[in-house]
Amino acid sequence: MQKIVQFTHPGAEHGPDSQARSHKSWNYGAHRRKFMRATGDYVDAQNKMIQGESLLFWGEWEPPSDVECLAKRPDQFYPRWLHHPYLPAVIPTGAAFGCSPAGNICDPKCTEAGPQNTDPFVFEGAFKYFVCKQARGNFTKTTSMATLEAGSVILFGSTAGRERKDAFFQLDTVFVVKDWIEYDPSNLKSVRSHPEVSSLYDQLVLSKVFPEPVGTSIKLRLYRGATLSDPVNGMYSFSPARVCTAPAVGFQRVKLRASDFKTKLNGSEFLTNNLQSAPKYTKGSTDEITSAWLEIREASRSQGCVEGVRFSFRSEAERGTSIPS
Repeated sequence: MQKIVQFTHPGAEHGPDSQARSHKSWNYGAHRRKFMRATGDYVDAQNKMIQGESLLFWGEWEPPSDVECLAKRPDQFYPRWLHHPYLPAVIPTGAAFGCSPAGNICDPKCTEAGPQNTDPFVFEGAFKYFVCKQARGNFTKTTSMATLEAGSVILFGSTAGRERKDAFFQLDTVFVVKDWIEYDPSNLKSVRSHPEVSSLYDQLVLSKVFPEPVGTSIKLRLYRGATLSDPVNGMYSFSPARVCTAPAVGFQRVKLRASDFKTKLNGSEFLTNNLQSAPKYTKGSTDEITSAWLEIREASRSQGCVEGVRFSFRSEAERGTSIPS
């Protein structure tokens, strides 16, 4: 049965390197979010695709970025830094897998690791989600994240606050499951050779998680997100974004609370204000899931965002070029 999954990942903001305040090197520590500017495509209020715009959005990009300090920060939920993601000419080897003895590469307590992977990955076409929280026990057991049905919706974000009455969920990515590639981390040849897995994605994500096959055989999934041109029940994946103005102005991640939604899934709320760690799974019918997705999209739009559906990054050679305004 289809589900809505509320998925928490670390919400702290990446800042610049301590020695180079206009640059953030490849992250070797705990995952964080970046407030970014990149060229991309978005869906407007009339549900039309607008291509090649300069967009601002929150997301994960663990490779390097050029950084500038934002002029205004009204409160702690606004970004302090604006990141311009780019891909270095030389991609470091090694992997983030070693940061947790339990194989939980999403562990927020991870402070010593190899170069981190980026998951979910909202660049290079359809969104992808590869491994985070799909396994536990040093990749010996799978979780429900490894068995989601097409049409399920994953709400990636982080919780602000702990008390239910004051806490809220900070949404950064809406991932609608279109389909998946099943893979075994003990034998990665099939997933590496799949046409949906580019050499670049392999280097940035797959090889950062699994530099070598693991010693246990389990079934995990590389999920591909639904798109505007290839939706599921009218739903598509998106990151709440805004068209960039000059100068760039930061904004909070989309705030969601359980009380915001009329839709219930089998009579249950699909959001918990103060969710801290394990994903929250709520089963629902196709109509219920679609209704909830529409409410989530409306919540994003009502907070001034459009749906960013594709984002790009620069090569190191392109770093000095201007972004379309």
